[in-house]
Amino acid sequence: MTGVAVLTPTSAPITVTLRHLTIPDGLIARFNLGTGHLTVDDTTISSGSGSPETVSLEAAVPSSFVVTRSHIQIGGNEAEGISLNSHQTSAGLVSLSVIGDQISGHGNIESGSGIEIDTTGTGTTRADLLNDSIWDIAACNCGASSGILVDPQDTTIADINVVGMSVERSRSEALYVLNESKSGGRMILELFNNIFSHAMDGAVGISSSGASHLASRSAPARTTITEKGSRINSK
Repeated sequence: MTGVAVLTPTSAPITVTLRHLTIPDGLIARFNLGTGHLTVDDTTISSGSGSPETVSLEAAVPSSFVVTRSHIQIGGNEAEGISLNSHQTSAGLVSLSVIGDQISGHGNIESGSGIEIDTTGTGTTRADLLNDSIWDIAACNCGASSGILVDPQDTTIADINVVGMSVERSRSEALYVLNESKSGGRMILELFNNIFSHAMDGAVGISSSGASHLASRSAPARTTITEKGSRINSK
């Protein structure tokens, strides 16, 4: 098996499960017409130097993506480990669950973010990032690449839970939020029980250039941050 593409070419809903596989040339899922539900479990996915994405997820309609117990190896130039592009045009929920995975850019001097979540349009995007390991990423020093990058725009509601995560050796921030939402949008960020270590530009960066409301909640006593601290910037 090389690369895998999962698409909804019509408005009919689909449900797809990928389990116990090795995918050496990336996974793409595009749910732009019909609702899709994708589960990836216990699977190894990598991208080569010519592959633009490793796990690339996109939804314009209410959909769900679940990635569990899998190993993601970033090999492409400026490629993310797992990326979600949610761009709904009406109310609805796009959900992403990334649980118990290993994401690595080790050995790739052009790696992008470990996990990147971009939201545009409207609707709600919820991401649960739970008990994952992200190692040696964001080496490309391109854009806002970081260990975990969240970029909400327009009037979307982005609800992001980061719990039990380990981000080790990011060439940028371990976690970076670039809040570009407009009035009516909302960004909710919850951090608990994470370990952010050896992040060159700081553990947590939050930049808010939009007009939306940003709410964050964390448990500092149970979050370990080594080497560098946090950076919060409102433009």
